[in-house]
Amino acid sequence: IGPYAMTDAPPPANLMLVGHKPDAVDYYGAFDLYASASTQEGLGSALLDAVVRDIPIVAIDAGGTRDVVADTRVLVSPQDGPGFIAALAHAIDCHGSARFAAVECGKRARDLFSVESMVEKNIQVYREILS
Repeated sequence: IGPYAMTDAPPPANLMLVGHKPDAVDYYGAFDLYASASTQEGLGSALLDAVVRDIPIVAIDAGGTRDVVADTRVLVSPQDGPGFIAALAHAIDCHGSARFAAVECGKRARDLFSVESMVEKNIQVYREILS
């Protein structure tokens, strides 16, 4: 479904569309690529789960994805279906560079969303409220 609905090309044999999986985090170790076509993400915790595991990603630039992914090369405009397909193809064809970018993105996300960082940001909000 998704991008393949926009083309006549059949999906690859190794592509599985499994729907909602409550235990999806258990499968991240098997991922070669994480694609998020959601146009209405808040923070995008599933995307964040992939990013902090250094999994190459392609995502729609909507909601909180830009907060998770500073690298705009992997973010595609919500109106650009062909661009999303092209970004997926590029990440698959150039997996080495996608993997390198994923490691850099993952390092940034782990720093940005660490427990220490999140606690400090919450403390700062309380300080601002109280001052």
